[in-house]
Amino acid sequence: MGRKKLSKIQQLLLFDGLSVPQEQPQQAKKTEQTEATKKIPKPKNQQIVVPKILGRDNWMNIQGGQVSFDFVHRVEDFLLENNIKLNSRKFLLGVSGGSDSLAMLLAFYYLRNKYDLKLLVSHINYNLRGEQSAADQRLLQKICFEKNILVEIKSVDAGALSEKGLRDLRFEEFEKIAKRDKIKNLCLAHNKNDQVETVLFNVVRGAGISGAAGIKQTLKLASGLTLIHPLLHIDKKQIVAFLQDQKVQWAEDATNAEPIYSRNKIRLELLPWLKENLNPKAMENIFEFSTILSQTHQFWQEQASSKLKRLKIKGESEPGVFCFSVEKLKKELPLLRYYLFKEIYEEFTGEVDGFYRNHFSQIEKLFESQGSVKINLFEKMVLLKEYDNLYIFDHDLQEEHPEDQPMVFSKLAKVFVFNNCRIRMSKVNKIPAKFDKSSVAYLDYGKLQMPLVVRSAVAGDRFVPVGMKGHKKLKEFFIDEKVCKFERKRIPIITDTKGIVWVGGYRVDARAVAKSSCKNVLKIELERLEKSRSAQRKK
Repeated sequence: MGRKKLSKIQQLLLFDGLSVPQEQPQQAKKTEQTEATKKIPKPKNQQIVVPKILGRDNWMNIQGGQVSFDFVHRVEDFLLENNIKLNSRKFLLGVSGGSDSLAMLLAFYYLRNKYDLKLLVSHINYNLRGEQSAADQRLLQKICFEKNILVEIKSVDAGALSEKGLRDLRFEEFEKIAKRDKIKNLCLAHNKNDQVETVLFNVVRGAGISGAAGIKQTLKLASGLTLIHPLLHIDKKQIVAFLQDQKVQWAEDATNAEPIYSRNKIRLELLPWLKENLNPKAMENIFEFSTILSQTHQFWQEQASSKLKRLKIKGESEPGVFCFSVEKLKKELPLLRYYLFKEIYEEFTGEVDGFYRNHFSQIEKLFESQGSVKINLFEKMVLLKEYDNLYIFDHDLQEEHPEDQPMVFSKLAKVFVFNNCRIRMSKVNKIPAKFDKSSVAYLDYGKLQMPLVVRSAVAGDRFVPVGMKGHKKLKEFFIDEKVCKFERKRIPIITDTKGIVWVGGYRVDARAVAKSSCKNVLKIELERLEKSRSAQRKK
């Protein structure tokens, strides 16, 4: 993405008989420039304020007056305060040709000199305004040509697309370019006024804390891109003043001045009314309100992330499955529950937006339901309430893999895999005083009638659980133990020729259990493969 060599992309810059400019000479070293700057006398009839420039290094070689100098440094400060790494980094800039995006482009143009930034501009021509759309494209190409910045144009016929369709198309293009050129940062030019309009729009629609917080300063997208809004703290008047100081023309969409869309009405009618009739500082106050809510949103996200680990039921939760006690969930604040489910949604789907109050309400209704209830909230978020437990899956239960075929062993097998379980068999001479009965069983090998069979549960299964005198149907045992229906087919059932000897992870049959005096003991260990792989990923 360097500027020394022409590529096919740069051919877009060759229009109206112009040629690509040569590489600009590199900036002088900091020490040399500082000395040169000190020798410059203060001009009498120019807007440049030398003392201000001396206060901060001007490696950016900002042309123009105080307005331009302050504007660029405000953008720089925003990036640094948000921990955006700048030195020799690549940035993809989404530029329409309007005042906001051109101001962002010019700010990054000056920052490029100081931080050796690699810039690529992406412009999507939707062809919604005929010749005006083409004029906007030519204007942007001209500016990028003059500044020696690469620009990539995508022309589409978007007349039939909805607002969401346009957004999806735009981000699909951004992500394709970013992946191709290994760019991590995407910058869009929403400003302070946009933030206030978004907050009002979302509040009226009934948004929660996240929606009322408005546009996020930075946001990690599912694709790995970091979305940055470097002008979010700058209002429209300051943007226009910067462009005027730079003597740069910008494109203006005539529909922005017409109250035909909801956001236009907020900007053209509601906000002026609020400032005139309620508070002249209404916009500033709403913006500060969004900042507070953004911090509140972050706080609850952190609380939910911490609480999620403590509320999960050990032994039931695994990758792709969460399990919670309904009673324990009900003791938490509803707001915390909302953020818990929202975090699971984001983990399962990779989407930041899309989980709203109506989805939360559907989950809350499950708490009071009787028996087994399942809802497919999203394609990758399925909820099942059974007994006192709430299970959340990243797939539909109907997509579960069919159980494995029975495995027959005429002699002991050291290690084998059945139904997502790793099972080990070995002979031992002694039974420990304490062991985990959910994963280990000790059987009297002398009482077993070979061969051993490992299979899934079938209708009519029955055994004598240790501690009981009579037979019990396996189905009734699962009900007593509150074993979820989806889990029952995943449990390995180990039998000999006389019947069940161990319900894997739950109970040994009284006939086969090894006593402490037994010298010929069969040890069977069971390990969920999902848990094993998860542990390996964490190492």
